[in-house]
Amino acid sequence: MDTLAFTTTSPGISYKLPKYRLHEGQLQATGEHVDIPLVRGSSERDGSVPSCEGVLIETLLQMIISDLEYKHTLVPAEEGTRTLNHLRSALDALNARSYRRGMRGVLGSYKL
Repeated sequence: MDTLAFTTTSPGISYKLPKYRLHEGQLQATGEHVDIPLVRGSSERDGSVPSCEGVLIETLLQMIISDLEYKHTLVPAEEGTRTLNHLRSALDALNARSYRRGMRGVLGSYKL
């Protein structure tokens, strides 16, 4: 079972992630999926980029960090610490990018 597999419904907009359950101590795919829509659009409102409602990548990363922090308290491990550090660095990088784009007046647009 490939637990890293997911389906791209629409690149940059929507993804389907498989759902799993534990049954008698074994991980099993349920055959169902969770749709993850990502927000998309442009502050320029010129129609060049279709707008889509969804969640922010930063919010997904923070949710994953929060979940792993909790699990790390239950089962601490060096790998968990490294994973959390990398995820926090990724979130910091995205936040720094947003800050710099905001300072340049291009946040929310597709301008470089």
